Amino acid sequence: MNILQSDVIDDIFIEICKYLEFEQLLELQLLSKYNGKLIRKTRWDHTDVRLRDTKDIDDKVIHLATNFNFGIYDLTEGVRGTDKSVNMLWNCDYIHLNIHHKITNSCIQTMRERMAKNKIKK
Repeated sequence: MNILQSDVIDDIFIEICKYLEFEQLLELQLLSKYNGKLIRKTRWDHTDVRLRDTKDIDDKVIHLATNFNFGIYDLTEGVRGTDKSVNMLWNCDYIHLNIHHKITNSCIQTMRERMAKNKIKK
């Protein structure tokens, strides 16, 4: 198979994946190393990353932000993030937060500045 055919197959796979939800993408990336690589490097702006309330929320957010390229994080459903995890999301398009987060005003200001710089680069 030549490079052109491979690119077309990758593009078709990514287009199909755009119909999947966050959890389904995480499951599909386990199918093979190749699929995992494609899913991890592709920017996903069509689905929200919704995390359940857990004790290790900062670790989960950091893992997802480091290894995947999701554009929308929804941290409103009982999730209590901190500056540590939210600072990792500077590359996102949208972050939905609730009032119960342990996030400081300086963290929010830093995020705004980083997101503004990121928009200028694009």
